Amino acid sequence: MPYGYSGKVIFVNLSNQEINIKEIKDDVYKSVLGGEGLGALVLNENIPIKANPLGPENMIGFLPGLLTGCGVPASSRTVVVAKSPLTSGWGDANSGGVFAPEMKACGYDGIFIKGISKKPVYLFVTDKRVELKNASHLWGKGTVKTKEILIKEVGDSKIKVASIGPAGEKLSLISSIIMDGRAAARSGIGAVMGSKLLKAIVLRGKKKVSIANQGSLIKMNKDFTKYISKVDYFVIDTMRHLGSCGFVSLGIKSGIAPIQNWKRSGEKYFPHHNKFDGKNVIRYRNKKYGCFNCPIACGGIVNVKEGFYKVENTRLPEYETLIAFGSMVLNDNVEAVFKAQSICDDCGIDTISTGAAIAFAIECYENGILTSNDTDDLELKWGNTQAIISLTEKIAKREGFGNILADGVKRAAQKIKKGSEVYAMHIGGQELPFHDFRYETSSRGTMYISDPTPSRHERCTGGQLLQLNMALGPYQELQPEAVSKDDYRGMGRLYAKGSKYYEAFVSCGLCAYIMGATSKLPLVDMILNVTGWENFNVDDLLDAGERIQILRHFFNFREGLKLDQFDFPLRLKEKPLFEGALKGSDINYDWKQLRKAYFEAYNLDPETGKPTKERMKELGLEHIYNMVK
Repeated sequence: MPYGYSGKVIFVNLSNQEINIKEIKDDVYKSVLGGEGLGALVLNENIPIKANPLGPENMIGFLPGLLTGCGVPASSRTVVVAKSPLTSGWGDANSGGVFAPEMKACGYDGIFIKGISKKPVYLFVTDKRVELKNASHLWGKGTVKTKEILIKEVGDSKIKVASIGPAGEKLSLISSIIMDGRAAARSGIGAVMGSKLLKAIVLRGKKKVSIANQGSLIKMNKDFTKYISKVDYFVIDTMRHLGSCGFVSLGIKSGIAPIQNWKRSGEKYFPHHNKFDGKNVIRYRNKKYGCFNCPIACGGIVNVKEGFYKVENTRLPEYETLIAFGSMVLNDNVEAVFKAQSICDDCGIDTISTGAAIAFAIECYENGILTSNDTDDLELKWGNTQAIISLTEKIAKREGFGNILADGVKRAAQKIKKGSEVYAMHIGGQELPFHDFRYETSSRGTMYISDPTPSRHERCTGGQLLQLNMALGPYQELQPEAVSKDDYRGMGRLYAKGSKYYEAFVSCGLCAYIMGATSKLPLVDMILNVTGWENFNVDDLLDAGERIQILRHFFNFREGLKLDQFDFPLRLKEKPLFEGALKGSDINYDWKQLRKAYFEAYNLDPETGKPTKERMKELGLEHIYNMVK
């Protein structure tokens, strides 16, 4: 009997409406843990090389982590994996909430879907049955209305729903999947779901996850929960009281948050940033909530009762969204951000990419590349809040000029031309998150151009903590080494080690926001108590993380992506324009040399990203290696 996982995964072929339940062997979980790790293995094994991301051969997977549903605090993350239509390589998106624990309660460790349905459908999964149902009546509906209808249709208010809105239906390459108020937003993952005419996945389960050593695990869970609830660490403390909106004003003042499409930094250029201060934002919060079994509870519901930006029960915006529709476009009206958040969530589209697309369009307008004849008579000027909201809705619904921007800034610039490429802020086709790597640890910049999903701020976390001399766990093997700033090979080793830990961490279903507390997280011992595995130690944890990351890198290699496709836009290769406390303290590294050092630490070819056959064989991945001739 397996503990912690069921050993069962759902495979659906929408082309022929076939549903199969497949058993996964124990040694697979030991090798890749679950979550993203299991997804990376299955996609490499099942998606044909050079498959069309929006075609029937692409596969989309929804996975909980190994520790999800086991009482471990902050372990309820869901990962969605597929070949990305945005970057044409490995794609994933991560969401909090309640969806992953419900999948475990249904008795499954993953749902994988390929093919294309002849008509819109949704997948209904319980602990007793799995079936496809007609969703024609849901097509065209927003995610809020979709869930309301499904609750009435199923007759159960406790169902958990992952759905797309009009953006995903219309194959926007920056579309997201909304999971009960949380978003799996990056990699264009919503478009993959839309291409399959899959409107939603509905879960309702009542099973309990079996635990090998329940008593020992309960004590560990209680101890770690208590630690998280009281730890004196500003990231967790801020999240606990304000959510990530608590970092916005700090980000502006420090220069880390970009302003005006990355042209500027610092409060001189966005003097009204205090309106976006966390304490001001949460004045609108009428309800606080958290993900399943999370003691931090960083989420919230906000309302604006009247006016042009009236919203009802929309999600408390996070840091990224407040920057996207705030400083990036010089909007100083926080109520407008709530409105943008509401539109993006209901239509199912990524707030990071949407805000970046609007900033790109405004700068094109400012420089005469676009006129009102191009923009449906919208006057796209910095801070024109009503025009910004109108364009948000057009992008989310692929209407008028919004159709040009709905696939992200790279493709928009290819259509507009006229030199607009210089204003398109992306790496490998994916819009940058709003953390300027030129002021932070070099881990951030390195991972922006090194990870298989470029421009992802959370991917630097493990290496960043090690660079800041913060241990990744209460095990000697996870302590950071002393490395000087000019020791590129040493930093490459730190980033690789941090990356391995991060991949193992997220594949257990854990939330990146608690990584600052990982010095007290007995992750290996938790895994042992959940699974009952006799032989699993810290080295095995890091090997699992390496295996997962190599599978992600290998996917890009087999798809023919070149490393030079992942590079910073020209604007970010320049010295940042900044006035403030950090003036003159910007980081000046050879980023490609750091990437080379990171790849070498992973036994990856620093020119191609190809793993060595020897290392893949040692990791039990030789069959994956042999798939590419």
